[in-house]
Amino acid sequence: FFTGALEGLAIVCLLYYILLKKTKNEYAALLGALTFFSSFVFIRTTTSQTGIYTAILFLSISYLFFEKKKFLWSGIFVALTILTKAYLLPIGIALFISIVITHRKDTLRFIMGGVIAGLVVMLPTILFALPQFISQTFHYGLVRATTENKMYILVYFLSFDFIIAFWVAAAWFLRKQSLPIWIMSILTPLFFLAYKDFYYIYLVMIVWIGSMSAGIWLAKNKYKPTTILIVYAVILSCVLLRNGTYIVSKMRNMNKLINVDKIVEIIKKEKPDALYGPSVIVNGFSYLSKIPPYKNHIDVTAQQFDNGNLDKTKWTEEVVKTNTILVYYGSERNGQMTLDSTVTDLRVLRKNKCRVVHKEPLE
Repeated sequence: FFTGALEGLAIVCLLYYILLKKTKNEYAALLGALTFFSSFVFIRTTTSQTGIYTAILFLSISYLFFEKKKFLWSGIFVALTILTKAYLLPIGIALFISIVITHRKDTLRFIMGGVIAGLVVMLPTILFALPQFISQTFHYGLVRATTENKMYILVYFLSFDFIIAFWVAAAWFLRKQSLPIWIMSILTPLFFLAYKDFYYIYLVMIVWIGSMSAGIWLAKNKYKPTTILIVYAVILSCVLLRNGTYIVSKMRNMNKLINVDKIVEIIKKEKPDALYGPSVIVNGFSYLSKIPPYKNHIDVTAQQFDNGNLDKTKWTEEVVKTNTILVYYGSERNGQMTLDSTVTDLRVLRKNKCRVVHKEPLE
């Protein structure tokens, strides 16, 4: 659980170093790095290891090599970035376009770096499991069925990290100062809209772009370094205090299910033959209620359906014909209830007019 935070701190240090080398302004570099550190996304999502901070760390190294004109190494690390998290594809595209425009003769080196890294890491998979690799990495990761409302994610992001949004918008005017950041600031929001499914944590790449933009813009400021430091440092301090206070006071118990015993009692009262739903939920309630999972399957996950081991529609049709309770999670806004569709075909539930036995809110 500490690796995400450690990688995040390493990214902050690399941001400072990159901006210092680029702007020759230690104040602007420090404030750009602290912009990343103080963001709500960073504070909230570094509590666990999901791979996104590993990918952003690779991105930072790739960009550092790009600035040093070591394009072979830049290509190697941008490939590692995308292989770690396919969602960061627009970052790789942005660096490639930048090299084609500004250093066309070195494009081949960049491509070779990416190919070398890809082959070294992926050769066993390509040789022995190419269809599964394509399915898991691109189909599942980029175009799977939506589980979150992207507009809700965007509004939530803007409510806490409006400063980041401001700097990303400001990056649209950095074409001369930093072509890669300019292209990233345009491509990344477009890919955000294009992706069928998207998680809040992946907005870390937006934070990285905004932090780079902040450092570059602050270095251009005509005011004295001390003025920049004081004014923006005060702003960041207020943002960090607000975000940190919110995390400590309201989010440490978020998504906490309080009335577990009540749910177990209701399940027992209904006397089902089995329980069905995501294993992360069902296995616990199965143990507590002494009612087995459907077909005694303890690994009902999205991956099982996506790679073809299980058929979601077929399983749902079988479930609704039996005395089975679906234990599920979802969301409810404006009186409309939305269930997660990763392991259940919701169309089958609607067609068979399945009734809701009980709803319990998360804290």
